[in-house]
Amino acid sequence: MRRGLLPGLLFLATATLAAAAPIRVKMGELHAEGGVPPGWKFTLPPGDPAKGKEVFGRLECYGCHVVEGQGFPSKATDQTGPELTGMGAHHPAEYLAESILNPNAVILTDVPDWVGPDGLSKMPTYSDSLTLEQWTDLVAYLKSLTGGRRHGEHDMTGMRGMHDGHAMRGPERDKTVGAYRVRVGYAEPAQESRPGYLAVAVIDAESGQRVPYLPVRARISSGTATRTVILGPRLGPSGLEYAAAVLVPDETERLTVLIGAATVPVSPAERGRYRTPREVSFEW
Repeated sequence: MRRGLLPGLLFLATATLAAAAPIRVKMGELHAEGGVPPGWKFTLPPGDPAKGKEVFGRLECYGCHVVEGQGFPSKATDQTGPELTGMGAHHPAEYLAESILNPNAVILTDVPDWVGPDGLSKMPTYSDSLTLEQWTDLVAYLKSLTGGRRHGEHDMTGMRGMHDGHAMRGPERDKTVGAYRVRVGYAEPAQESRPGYLAVAVIDAESGQRVPYLPVRARISSGTATRTVILGPRLGPSGLEYAAAVLVPDETERLTVLIGAATVPVSPAERGRYRTPREVSFEW
């Protein structure tokens, strides 16, 4: 993207925003929850993907980011910036919105080509060159990019790296169930006689924080054969994950993650979220 191609201040008439249903709360409840209502999070207003594609083109974002099948010139490489094909399936709108206004909010430490000599992102900020409408439209366009590569192949930062001698390979599987976003990664064994490495991240779907103190198991199903393994907590490349050294055979048809109730006391307001057992299945 290039800086300064679009004029205007961050301004947008509120009539153009489709507001979400209001949260109704008493003053005492508001302050008892730390100044925000229970379950509150910032939500970006919806935008127009078609207009966002026009913004993407005018800013020449394709100069640094590959987007397959969108009709833009092929100028970018994997050294100039992250490929955006399928990006919308991997990140919430608010994460994409922040990366446009503040590219330095998150720096990927394992992709040095995207970082300048100062240790910061090479991408310029667009906080002074986009209107709010253009910003939300651009985010809506990025969220619409869900095709192309298989889910999780564009960026496996959450599970990337070496685990007990295993390199993470293949697509990272990602689903939301109840209060949790569940992300599964598997590293094939380096040798046939050794187990692989199964890692599961359990993330609060609202806050984006990884959730500790959960009993987590994985049920591996192939035909009539089923095996259940306990996944223990461990600090991985991106923080807490539940993992085990286990072989997931090639003939596996389904892997189910079983999440039990939190093993520590939970505040009354959060009991429904963290005390309810959940399970989610992934086709393998």
